[in-house]
Amino acid sequence: MRTLPDIQARELGELVTRRRQVVEMITAEKARLAPMTGAMQQDITAHIEWLQQRLHDLDKQLQTLIRQTPAWCERVDLLKSVPGVGDVLSSTLLVALPELGCLSHKQISNLVGLAPINRDSGQMRGKRTIWGGRAQVRAALYMGTLVAV
Repeated sequence: MRTLPDIQARELGELVTRRRQVVEMITAEKARLAPMTGAMQQDITAHIEWLQQRLHDLDKQLQTLIRQTPAWCERVDLLKSVPGVGDVLSSTLLVALPELGCLSHKQISNLVGLAPINRDSGQMRGKRTIWGGRAQVRAALYMGTLVAV
């Protein structure tokens, strides 16, 4: 059974969501920058710089909020002891996967959508594929894996 998040947990979730949205906006603006020249290129560059400053501010807010709660500090410190796990992945896991530590590794991998699911029916044997689950967590884990490698 999953409990409803308190006010601080909701605020943390909103900060993580907003951070992800700002990162997506930066990526979109960088894609728009390439074909532009002159004044529009300067305008987009200025917007990217503003978004990057906003991202920096959001990261500070996230760390401040996490450090205000001893239970979150403990979980984040434990998560960050694993190679490849940094601020972004630890805060994402804290928000989007509160069951971490309460369920088995098989249940967690199924919940995130990393467990291979069979596609068998009768005598047909299909490929095992991963799908479903929490895409936000999967994406953060993927980036953490790239960093660790």
